[in-house]
Amino acid sequence: DAADKAQKVTVPCEYVGQFNPRGDIDGVQFEAKKGDEVAIEIISQRSGLSTDPVLLVQRADVKDGKTEWKDVQEVDDDARNIGQTAFNSSTGDPYYKLTAPQDGAYRVSVRDLYGDSRGDARLIYRLSLRKPQADFRLIALPVTIAKGANNNSGQGYKPWGTLIRSGEIGTVTVMAARQDGFDGPIRVKIEGLPAGVTASEAVLGSKQDLVPLAIVVPEKTAPWQGSVRVVGTAEVDGKPVKHEARATSILATGANNRSAEARVTQELMLAVGGTDVLPYAVELGDGKVVSGEQGAKVVIPVKITRRGDFKEPLLLTPLGLPPYAKVAQVTFNPADKNPSITVELDKAAPVGELSFALTGVVPKFTYNRDKSAVETVNKVKADAAKAAAAMTEVATKAKAAAAAAPKEKKPDADKLAAEAAEKAKLADAANKAIAARADAVVKAGTAKSVNNVPIISTVVTLKVTAPAPKEDPKKPVAKK
Repeated sequence: DAADKAQKVTVPCEYVGQFNPRGDIDGVQFEAKKGDEVAIEIISQRSGLSTDPVLLVQRADVKDGKTEWKDVQEVDDDARNIGQTAFNSSTGDPYYKLTAPQDGAYRVSVRDLYGDSRGDARLIYRLSLRKPQADFRLIALPVTIAKGANNNSGQGYKPWGTLIRSGEIGTVTVMAARQDGFDGPIRVKIEGLPAGVTASEAVLGSKQDLVPLAIVVPEKTAPWQGSVRVVGTAEVDGKPVKHEARATSILATGANNRSAEARVTQELMLAVGGTDVLPYAVELGDGKVVSGEQGAKVVIPVKITRRGDFKEPLLLTPLGLPPYAKVAQVTFNPADKNPSITVELDKAAPVGELSFALTGVVPKFTYNRDKSAVETVNKVKADAAKAAAAMTEVATKAKAAAAAAPKEKKPDADKLAAEAAEKAKLADAANKAIAARADAVVKAGTAKSVNNVPIISTVVTLKVTAPAPKEDPKKPVAKK
């Protein structure tokens, strides 16, 4: 309960304490050699508590037999946010990786930022002291992270569900929580997709924490639903490591740049196919890895498929690009020939692979909600009209035959004509009822407009290479 009475521990260890009583400060002390690394972490707010832990790392400076504790670092929140406002991973629990500047004793003090005004035995924390271990964890979010032209409109991130229609490109956004300084490439892919549905492998490159996995559903794909899994592989400290992503979902979207509400789920569910076909699709690249040198500009072709009467311009921005690669926001119009984007690589861009896609929001388009139902009722409507017309023709002929019938056969002819006229009347009434019902189904099955629909392209992988060494003009050319 006092920093000067810190409990002595040996790394690695975990220490459990309480922010109690009011004004409480707890501390532990350990020995370290110069250059030793210690990962220091508090777990409290992530346990669902209303705490705001703060840790202070100090080192002992001994002079003339007296010990003076000098501050190394004070840490409040862990602001690392791998999911932007779609899946905010930042936390009030602090993390710090200590590299010991000298041999000696080190002390970690723990307090609650608001401890001067509260104290409660229920406000517990875990203090972890361990050797850093490079690793990663993956999070799979089945949502298109799509920013519109006005991100304050609330259309920034949408809980769009996991139904991917025929002819559509859907996505699962994969985020990497890198542990203890791991910055190597992570290859991610989806397993368990139905036949005909594909999703190319993507790479989370250096300093890249988010990448989309584009799921391509061809037209006329049979309906399917089930669970899929996202797995990632990487080489960590020279050894292959494989992790399965935790499935998550968005409960409510965030407006005005506020974070959405998200949660962890048991499975990553997916539904594909059906008779409905979206009127657009965007393909980035040609399915092959694109290469570019550090400091270069790389041009990547874009193929846009427009179906039916869809002629809306598409405003697209890159999704998943790390800070050392830049792509300007691009508007693609129907009249554009040979559309493309240009990636500008920094001269200091790390050598290696990275993947990204284009994303955006389609502001408005007309869309048939249930095309098969519309086609069915239109056929029924046409058949009813045809049957009514046929009965009307029969009644007309029967009436004419009755008028021309001889006297002895006229009663029977009149009777047949009356029956035919009654049947024609019933057929006409049925035709009108079917037509009205069909028109209602068509109206319900056709949306006049759909607004702010997320769009995602296929994923392209870019390989960053070092420039080829320049030849020295003064160097003599070797003779053969």
